Amino acid sequence: MTRLQVILGLEFSEPRLLQRALTHRSFINEHEGTHLDCYERMEFLGDAIIQQIVSEEVYRMFPELPEGELTKTRASLVCSESLSECARSLSLGSYVYLGKGAEASGGRKSESILSDVYEAMIASIFLDQGYEYARKLVLNNLNNQLETFHSTILPPTDPKSHLQEYLQSHGSTYPIYRTVSAQGPDHDPTFTIHVLSDDILLGTGTGKRKSEAERAAAQDALEKIGI
Repeated sequence: MTRLQVILGLEFSEPRLLQRALTHRSFINEHEGTHLDCYERMEFLGDAIIQQIVSEEVYRMFPELPEGELTKTRASLVCSESLSECARSLSLGSYVYLGKGAEASGGRKSESILSDVYEAMIASIFLDQGYEYARKLVLNNLNNQLETFHSTILPPTDPKSHLQEYLQSHGSTYPIYRTVSAQGPDHDPTFTIHVLSDDILLGTGTGKRKSEAERAAAQDALEKIGI
């Protein structure tokens, strides 16, 4: 538990919450009289929390997407495949309390168990540390997937697309985005990015994500150009 708390970057006020989040029913069945409970109730809560976090984030990131597309995007992020990958990034499989049968059948690598444990762990963090810390961890774990979605779902009015079209139509080079600083803790950095064309600084933007800072830089460039 101590090692996992170090990985998560926090110290639980009630460590048993984290322990419960990592306890599979098979362990309970094989250890009669144990004080532990399995993670199933916490999994239920964690799923709802992650749904809310991702809903808020995709709503903010994709202001032009209609409801149906937002729902599809959220479903792609909050699924067993995605959440089990988050669990693997934290090596959660190493910390799960499993019964011998589940252990022998590869439970520590099971996509369904890993995704369930991840949901339960987020619930334990929410209960012990509050919503904001749970939110920061989920978004940090899903960062690469969110960035991929952002790069493939650029709405027509996105400032990056608008700036690129403008520069192309005026014979300039493609815009180049350069990260000039990343300040703050690793789990919650603030990026500052410059956008250039023909080695000329066009705009500057900041944001909690590189994609957000790039959009802000593109918008700054458009405003300076007078578009």
